[in-house]
Order: sequence, then structure tokens, then C-alpha cells
Amino acid sequence: MLCKFYILICGPTAVGKTELSIQIAQKLGGEIISADSRQIYKHMNIGTAKPRPSQLNTVCHHFIDRLDPNQVYSAGAFGRESKQTINILYKKNKIPVVVGGSGLYIQALVDGLYSSICEDNGHSLRMRLEKDLKEHGLQRLYRHLEDIDPWAHARLQPKDSRRILRALEMANQGKAQHQYWQNKVEPQPHETKPLIFGLTMSRERLYSRIDARVDAMMKEGFLAEVEALKGLGYDLIDSALNTFGYRELISYLSGEYSKTDAIESIKKQTRNYAKRQWTWFRRDRRIRWFNLDSININGIEERILEELKWRQNEGD
Repeated sequence: MLCKFYILICGPTAVGKTELSIQIAQKLGGEIISADSRQIYKHMNIGTAKPRPSQLNTVCHHFIDRLDPNQVYSAGAFGRESKQTINILYKKNKIPVVVGGSGLYIQALVDGLYSSICEDNGHSLRMRLEKDLKEHGLQRLYRHLEDIDPWAHARLQPKDSRRILRALEMANQGKAQHQYWQNKVEPQPHETKPLIFGLTMSRERLYSRIDARVDAMMKEGFLAEVEALKGLGYDLIDSALNTFGYRELISYLSGEYSKTDAIESIKKQTRNYAKRQWTWFRRDRRIRWFNLDSININGIEERILEELKWRQNEGD
């Protein structure tokens, strides 16, 4: 095997992770695994800051453009599938470069998750179930539960809407209730060790980059992208769209926001998201941080490759 390590690059949105990951993957002849909870969805290119087609053609990327926006996906599913992808790349003698800012996705890969967390992806699913409840009534949902999880159906009262919705939510995520309670498992980390690197910069500089990125997105056609998604039948009921950026522009299209207010809200929500990412990653002492106020992308690339080479030679 070429290497028993994989490289993981994390940090807040708009800090420069994509550029660095592509440079490193090119130097190593590796492939990139995207740990971004929104870039996995099709038709959502501008608003998720997805790598451009030219970048995707330069290096093979995984977990990008795999699902439709109305499909449900979880950190637990990413953890399982990304581990499988890493093992496949090892067999091909390719070094995986994992990059992203979705903290729970990264935790699922590096440390594993308890099964109760793995299966709790259900914001959009709950919204759809609650919509079905309003439109069709509880009796129809109760009958549907009998089809997909007879064990739970037999143990719930037909008027217990809260537990029926929860049972449907779990069953639709592939975890019938008797399996869930009988087979609850401890977290299972990947058997190989990541070399984890974080990118940071001053908050003022990052916030300025975020604001500039949002302005650039609007010029590139972010609003047209949202209109196209709505034309395909997607809306806030789908969790992929009920996130910052898409949520504000959909609200603008429905008359709830002015365009100016929608853009300002996107900037604010993106800055808040970056703040949450900082809080999440700062607690992990395994991360080696690089501050882009004092070192550029090329310098960071050199140091990461040096550490990888040292670890390989040490056989750690």
C-alpha cells in the first residue's frame, strides 16, 4: 500500500480550501473527497461554491453532484461511504484528499458517530411528513407505516401522531425501530489516521471574502440558478434548498424579501455559518492550523507535503 494516511483539509467557508486541495491532489496524483453537505446535490453549483467544471476536470472528485435536491442524505451515510471510497483509493495506490467544512461529516469519517446521530438527518424528511399529515391525515400515514415497519405499527396507537411521524422518519432512513434499539452501536472511526490541516485567517478578512463571494455569486447567476431549481419543482420543503443563500433567494422570489435585503441576509447567514465552523473545528486539537495572514497557499502546500513525506518515512 502506498500510504496509510489520508490528508484532510478543513476550515470555515470561503477561506481557500478548494484551491489548496486541488493543488495537493495534483502534486500527489490523488483524488478529492468532498466533505460538504450541500455540494453533493445536483443543480446547486453557484450557491454552494462548488468547484468549477475546469477544476473538476483537473482532479477526480467524489461526493459531488450525486443526489437530487429532494433526496435525504446524512452524516452517517457520508461516514460509511467515504470510508469505503478511501479504501478503494488505497487499493488504487492513490492518496485521498478530504476537503470540506461540514463538521459532522468530517466527524463521521474520522471518529465515527453513534447510530442515533447517524440516522438523525431528518429536517427535510420531517417537513415532508408533516406536510403529508396536514394534506392527507394521520390515518394514511399510519397505514403507510404498516407497509414499511410492521413492528413499529403494531406497537403504536393509531392516534399517536408524534410517535407515528418519528417511526416513519426512522423507517424512511433505512432504520426500522426494532433494529435501531436492538443494534445501537458505538462510533467506528476509520482504521487509518488522517493528517488534519485547518485554514484560518483574521475574522475581518474572512468576512470581507464572504461578502465579496456573495456579490460574485449574484453576478454569476445565483438567482437564475434558484429560479431554475424552482422550475424543476424544488422548494424550501427540500432540505438542500432550506439553507442559507437558497432560502433567502426563494423568499425574495415569493415577495418576502427585497433583493437587497435578501443579499444582505445571505452575507450575514454565511458569516454566522463561518463562526459556527470556527467553533466546531477549534475544539479538535489534532488539527494543525495555517493562518493565511502569514503564509500563502503555496507555502501551506509545501508544508503539508513535507509532513506527509515525513510520516511515510517514519512509518507512523
